[in-house]
Amino acid sequence: MKNKAYSYIRFSLKRQLQGGSLSRQQESVITYCDEHSLELDNELSFQDLGKSGFTGANLSTEAGLSLFINACEEGLVKKGGVLIIENFDRLTRQKVNVAVKLFLSLLEHVDIVTLHDKRRYTKDVEMTDLIMAIIIMSRAYEESETKSKRMRHQWDRKRENVSTVKLTKFCPFWLTLADDRTHFIVDKSRVTDVKHVFQLSIDGLGQSKIAEQLNKEGIPSSRGGTWASSSVRELLTNKMVLGHYQPKLRREGKTTPVGDVVPDYYPQVISEEMYYKSASSRNERKNAGSSKGGRRGDSFNNLLQGVAKCGKCDSPLHFVQKGKRKPNTKPQNYLVCCKAKVGRGCKYTSYRYEEIEQQILAMSYKLNSSYFTDPFLKPPEQDEQETLEAKQAKLDDLESNYEAYMDMITDYNSDATKRKVQQFTTNITKQKEEIDNFQVKTSGTYNYTDFITSFKTLNFEAKETNDYQHRAKLNRMLKKRFSNGITLNKADNTITLTTEGLVTTLDLDYKPC
Repeated sequence: MKNKAYSYIRFSLKRQLQGGSLSRQQESVITYCDEHSLELDNELSFQDLGKSGFTGANLSTEAGLSLFINACEEGLVKKGGVLIIENFDRLTRQKVNVAVKLFLSLLEHVDIVTLHDKRRYTKDVEMTDLIMAIIIMSRAYEESETKSKRMRHQWDRKRENVSTVKLTKFCPFWLTLADDRTHFIVDKSRVTDVKHVFQLSIDGLGQSKIAEQLNKEGIPSSRGGTWASSSVRELLTNKMVLGHYQPKLRREGKTTPVGDVVPDYYPQVISEEMYYKSASSRNERKNAGSSKGGRRGDSFNNLLQGVAKCGKCDSPLHFVQKGKRKPNTKPQNYLVCCKAKVGRGCKYTSYRYEEIEQQILAMSYKLNSSYFTDPFLKPPEQDEQETLEAKQAKLDDLESNYEAYMDMITDYNSDATKRKVQQFTTNITKQKEEIDNFQVKTSGTYNYTDFITSFKTLNFEAKETNDYQHRAKLNRMLKKRFSNGITLNKADNTITLTTEGLVTTLDLDYKPC
């Protein structure tokens, strides 16, 4: 009866498939099995194609080598079996201490054969063979480490010359690299498209609705086709629009950042304020009262989304349509407490949506300075509020990066990382000062005339067109005005509107059911 043989084949780059690395290793394994009367077990033979042995990716949970080790520990690999590899560098290219530990642990279950020298290693490995294995594994690590350092050095040199020669021909769709590689050429029409996307986001549209609007307007996506929510998200979160370039490497099919961001690498095509206003708007939609979030259909039905709250438990009120499945029947729209809707403790009360919306909008017209007598509680103007939120979004971004670099200090306590942390600390302090100064600058007695004018105009346009975009803007304005929400209370049949600590209570025009 023939002994079992198991093969393990690995290479780092998927493009090596085209170079014959896979077929070469497979043929060598079959030849060895034939010459030594071994039966190859294909079910327990594994491959890691395009996985690095230097980074240890071939030892991740779902990797082939990791699965083989599990099979050994579970007793699926029979004693007396042979693991066939081309060379030790196929098994691992990690540091010697890691490589030797892996090598010896495998020998507890199988013999190991290296095809390049036809050497067979057993559990009772001779000292000379062990020393030879260590030398080969050490050489494999040193080769990979040297290559890695060389690549980092090349990128460092390129970054030093970034002002004269661009690092790569890759650039976003609104730019083209000049023939002399010293600068990028801006496509102004595509920059207009970019600004349009950011403005739609600021106006309150989500990614799916923005994609729908762009496709309706016939604006091509970054690749020339139609837009999808993913391509919109990629643009809205990409700091290339601010001129930033983040060097990256593609490993194991994943793209990972390498080194620091290079500022002013691309021409900046939108302002920081516009970028962070969009970020603030997206965060606001993400954290809104709706438990599901995301796309809400073809029309923005619930103008009070993220605004209306239950007077009993303070939970968000959700938009509910009743009777929409009945033929020839117009569905009725209601607001219902989200907890009551799923039976989580609150009493189920239905508020007729259209009546509530009309009453709240009518009340919004009456807002004037007499409702807000304390100048120190003055709400900011719409533009001022959005600018303040943009500055806060930038601060959040800086603090997030600071935390990421603090985590890096734990793993890589280098001088470069410490300098980066100090830089973020300085920038965070400056940003906080900028926010404080902006709030002081914009404080004072408030005049509502401009807000009421724009609110009435927008409400008229929304009624005339029933357009998603207009109603999304109106929803955003309501969120700004009533920062603490609008509370509906069946117990005393009232609506409570709160803005900047000032409360207005109205009687409901009808009795809820």
